[in-house]
Amino acid sequence: MKRALRLLMVKIGRLLIKDDLEILAVVQEVLLKMLTGMPPLIPRAVLLGNPKRSQPELSPDGMRIAYLAPNESDALQIWVRTLGKSDDRCVSAERRSIQNYEWACDSKTIFYREDNEGDENFHIYAIDLETPNARDLTPWQGVRCQNTMTSAKRPGEILALLNVRDRKLMDVWRIDLRTGAANARSGKSRGR
Repeated sequence: MKRALRLLMVKIGRLLIKDDLEILAVVQEVLLKMLTGMPPLIPRAVLLGNPKRSQPELSPDGMRIAYLAPNESDALQIWVRTLGKSDDRCVSAERRSIQNYEWACDSKTIFYREDNEGDENFHIYAIDLETPNARDLTPWQGVRCQNTMTSAKRPGEILALLNVRDRKLMDVWRIDLRTGAANARSGKSRGR
């Protein structure tokens, strides 16, 4: 039986032309599994592909849920749904996948960090859910946002660690979500 399967593999390999190398690889894998008695491998897309939905997060007012899901280009984007309804909508439009996001305490804004083509200078982007506009809240060239913090006491603002003043040191900045105004807070800088 094993010898017959090996001969079949060789014959199939000779019959297929170069364009069918992918088909040959699949056929060989199946036949090898039959020879060894091992179960088939889990497809790479299952292990390494994007999830259908991930990182669900309820808005602070409890009215909506946001989550990451792939768009038509298979890049993870932020989607929002009103609880009790089926009105899911994609609210972000990044070319590359978004890795994480956070609700602002006002429940009207979602913000996320994204770098420019992998340069690791992460900027903070805010999406206004009432007008699906996304704004870069940290538009300085070469500046990196390290952390963001929110507070229910100041729902229209976030605090962010930014290296605006000195690229080697992080300062705390207060950013207004409505206007985008950013002000450095006084205090000591933190080195990397």
